[in-house]
Amino acid sequence: MNAFKRNLIGNDLVWAISNITLLPVCQYLKKCRSSFVRNRILAQFRHDMKVADGIFAGLRYPEFKPFGSTLLPKLLGTYENEIRPAMNKILSRQYPVVLNIGCAEGYYAVGLALKFAKSEVFAYDTSEKARSLCRQMAEANNVADRIRIEGECRPETLADFDFSAGGLIICDCEGGERHIFNSDNVKNLKNCDLLIELHDFADRSITGHIAGIFADSHKMTFFHSIDDYQKAVQYKSPFLQDKDLSVRKYIFAEDRVEIMNWVFLESSRQ
Repeated sequence: MNAFKRNLIGNDLVWAISNITLLPVCQYLKKCRSSFVRNRILAQFRHDMKVADGIFAGLRYPEFKPFGSTLLPKLLGTYENEIRPAMNKILSRQYPVVLNIGCAEGYYAVGLALKFAKSEVFAYDTSEKARSLCRQMAEANNVADRIRIEGECRPETLADFDFSAGGLIICDCEGGERHIFNSDNVKNLKNCDLLIELHDFADRSITGHIAGIFADSHKMTFFHSIDDYQKAVQYKSPFLQDKDLSVRKYIFAEDRVEIMNWVFLESSRQ
């Protein structure tokens, strides 16, 4: 390497200018390319709008409108893949009733209704838009007669619900876990399995609270989310087999604010 190249590479001013000018341009071009690939993948789903892989393969989306989450990970079947071991165990069992608290557009509520043909599913969400989308998805998958779509799930809802024959609760309530589950209603949940997403970024006491009130009644297993870069490295999809990491990261991204946890609570009756 000659002196000119050494001086150029070692010049702080050159690198500072490059970072200001070239780096943003490169990042912009990568994002444009990723968006182009994303749109091409979405176009391949438009003819039948079904989840391609994963635990809910075949689940039909009536339109491309997820609620509060990213769409492509759901259509590809990689969404919340971190909890696959818990979901596999859940799907190996039978539940007379399933409650999905924070159902959004119905990914879990309708997906579980398809898996559990004999179960009655209750889908709760405080958003009218989410409830409307969930209703559309239930109709598109021919399970509307087995899904009751409700508004807010209150602590007293769980305290009074008939779980004598057992049940399953899937909860994603965006930080309301401490409010919904308490030392009073937990007594009525001893026959239930629960999978709860823990939004500790909203309230750092949530995990401790949930672990404390279920300590005597359930076996606890925690699952941790992985960042979007690790998803790009680990996750596989035939739609992305020849794409580079920057594109894969963009497609698989779930845009979580931080590394998060779920807890799978197994009833002693299992």
